[in-house]
Amino acid sequence: LKVHDVYRPMSQMSLRMPFWALWVEDLGLEVLQHEKWERRRDLSDVVFKAATEHDLPYAATSRVETKNLPKGYILANGTSNNLIKLGMFYGEIWESLQHTTNFSYWMIPSIDGRWGSKYSNGSWNGMVGMIQRGEIDIAPCSFYLTAER
Repeated sequence: LKVHDVYRPMSQMSLRMPFWALWVEDLGLEVLQHEKWERRRDLSDVVFKAATEHDLPYAATSRVETKNLPKGYILANGTSNNLIKLGMFYGEIWESLQHTTNFSYWMIPSIDGRWGSKYSNGSWNGMVGMIQRGEIDIAPCSFYLTAER
């Protein structure tokens, strides 16, 4: 009996079912790959919508030249005039994750230059609001704990 690892990298994507183990009646379970994250590390068809902000000394942002895109960077509709890349400490982590898992992405600055504060009506501004509204998937930057967050 073949055993498959069944997962979906993102909600709108189809299921992935890599072969994971074999059940043999006399021998029991024979696992082919031990680490779940080794089986799930190929995100080659995942595109992350990202936003970040300049936050020294951890993060520095700079404009992206469309003729010289970083590895994994794609041009998204309507964002080509506002594309940025992330540098310094968080940029190194982001780049390492991208190289390891092979995802694609585009990155823009926060819509209003803020990280995220809650309004009295329950909505959020900044990158937290962008995530809440589905405008981005991830915000690789420093988020400090507040009572609302």
